[in-house]
Amino acid sequence: KDHFADGFRLRVNRYLEKPLQQSDFNETLQMAQEALKLRPHITVKSEGKDVELMESDIAFVEQSRHHLFINMTGSKKVKTLGKLDDFEKHLPHPPFYRCHKSYLVNLTQVASLDKENRMFVMKEGDYVYIRRASIYEAARVLKQFLFSNVRD
Repeated sequence: KDHFADGFRLRVNRYLEKPLQQSDFNETLQMAQEALKLRPHITVKSEGKDVELMESDIAFVEQSRHHLFINMTGSKKVKTLGKLDDFEKHLPHPPFYRCHKSYLVNLTQVASLDKENRMFVMKEGDYVYIRRASIYEAARVLKQFLFSNVRD
């Protein structure tokens, strides 16, 4: 009860009180699983299996020949057949931004923009190239995205 205000500010859905009851724990776990199902996701085929990827966990996507390498947060990579043009159609703009013919970046995962080397520096240390002609547009899009998220 002492942390009610913090819980409201952090959008806590439920508190578990001690002593912990198994039924309360199970109910809370079920609520969390249902909430995860509602988060936007995309399904891809990788190594013959359907893999569900949370959109928010995709850091960037790279195309190399006929394959897409989906770089997830936590340094996980998912390889699938496909074209970046087709994959891009299934993701919202923003936060996803096509910065190069071979790269699609999630702006929520960008740490900074290196204009001199024409690349996004990702939060987990990767680099995503930006086409030469789009460096100023990329800077504008990132700035606009960050500004709109500060206001929300």
